[in-house]
Amino acid sequence: MIFLTEKIRKRDRIEVFVYDSLEDLVQRVDWQDILDNSLRILDEDGNLYVWDESKRTEVGTVFDYSFKTNGTDFELVKKCKDKFNQLGQPDSFEIETVT
Repeated sequence: MIFLTEKIRKRDRIEVFVYDSLEDLVQRVDWQDILDNSLRILDEDGNLYVWDESKRTEVGTVFDYSFKTNGTDFELVKKCKDKFNQLGQPDSFEIETVT
């Protein structure tokens, strides 16, 4: 499971979109959106992912771009998983900003 989080401007909320896998995410989200600094991509183990800029030839393909890990965020993934399960595993939901 992959969580794509986006900080909602001027609010203390984060919008969360749920994908089955990174492969699912790259088929449904344009690569240009992935470069947005307000987005974070993390798996259910708390690993953070960013676009793998070493594969620059993939940029123009729009889909099937690659990711690399870029740290962890255990607090954010815990909040995402708890809310995801509490709400009955929806495709998207909101959580309060992690401080």
